[in-house]
Amino acid sequence: MLEGIAIFSPTHYPKGLNAPFLNGTKEEIVEFGESKFEDPAVRDIAKCRDEIVRRIGNLEGKVVADVGAGTGLFLDAFKRAVGQNGKVIACELSPAFASHLEGKFGDDEVVEVVRCTAKNSNLKDRGVAVDVSFICDVYHHFLYPKMFMRSLWDATEVGGRVVVVDFIRDENVHKSHAAGWISSHVRGGQEVFRGEIEDCGWAWVEDLTGIDGMEENYVMVFQKRDSGLCVEVKK
Repeated sequence: MLEGIAIFSPTHYPKGLNAPFLNGTKEEIVEFGESKFEDPAVRDIAKCRDEIVRRIGNLEGKVVADVGAGTGLFLDAFKRAVGQNGKVIACELSPAFASHLEGKFGDDEVVEVVRCTAKNSNLKDRGVAVDVSFICDVYHHFLYPKMFMRSLWDATEVGGRVVVVDFIRDENVHKSHAAGWISSHVRGGQEVFRGEIEDCGWAWVEDLTGIDGMEENYVMVFQKRDSGLCVEVKK
């Protein structure tokens, strides 16, 4: 890490870390995202979506932030889980994805769309503190991970959690991809990401294991245990 900026492969990402989600028409980007994220035959998170949400625990009446909500794969599942007394915030960097979600959930009383930046979730001071932030196959796309995680800290209730789902950085696990893909696509392994998040003051609680069908991903859970623990992040 340098000045809080993530170091990624310029060969693998020649147009930038998030170019596929930022460059192109809304229709092109949404179609690309749906083909990448929502096919259970090729993506564990689509196949295991409902079980992942169940394993997070009772969310009834809670405020859940789906960080990097993308095409909205998890939003309906979270909406069912929080119920009418809860709230789901779709936090999205990509203008195309955000516009897509605003069109889908614009009049929804439970789901709200918030446009974030690479450095700030923009979730603080929205009238409600976040109980659970969910970051699924997105953390490795954070350009400023420590700044962003600090912004989540500031928006989270003491005792609130962050759930991070990301790719296992092991070429033997991702056999459907070309050799070297996972090492170039994901800048660090689970231990690296856990260390970064802990450096921001989040306390690791557990790994959610034994999710049937989950072969390419891990799930880590962190907690905000005390409002005074979070370190200052260099701007």
